[in-house]
Amino acid sequence: MSLIFIDKVLTYRAVINKKCSELETYVAANFTHVLTDHKGLIHLDEEIRNKIADLEAKYPKSTPIRCDSNLSSVSGQITAYPEHHPEKTIFRLSYQAVIADYFPRGVDQQYRRQPIQKGGDK
Repeated sequence: MSLIFIDKVLTYRAVINKKCSELETYVAANFTHVLTDHKGLIHLDEEIRNKIADLEAKYPKSTPIRCDSNLSSVSGQITAYPEHHPEKTIFRLSYQAVIADYFPRGVDQQYRRQPIQKGGDK
C-alpha cells in the first residue's frame, strides 16, 4: 500500500492582494498531511479550487487566481498564482507517494487528513 505524503507547502509573501493572502493562509494551515490514496489527492485539489472560487466571488474586482496541478500517481505539485503573473507564486504544494511500510505502524491514522468542516450546520 502506498500513501501520499505532502512533502512541502511553500508559501510566498510576495502576494499582490488580500485574496492571495487569504488563500496562502488557508493552504498553509490546512494541507500538511498524509493522504491515503490518489482519490484523496484529487479531493484536495478540488478543495483548493473550491476555496479559490469562493475567494473569486468574495473579491470580484481583484486579479483572478490561476491554479495549476500536476497530479501524477508518484509525485507532483499544485501551484497557484495571480493570472498573467506566474512569477508571483502564492503557494506551491509538493507531494510524493511513499510505501506505507516505511511509516511506523499507525502513523497514517495519526496524520490522516480530516475533511475541513464548512460553516456550522443549522
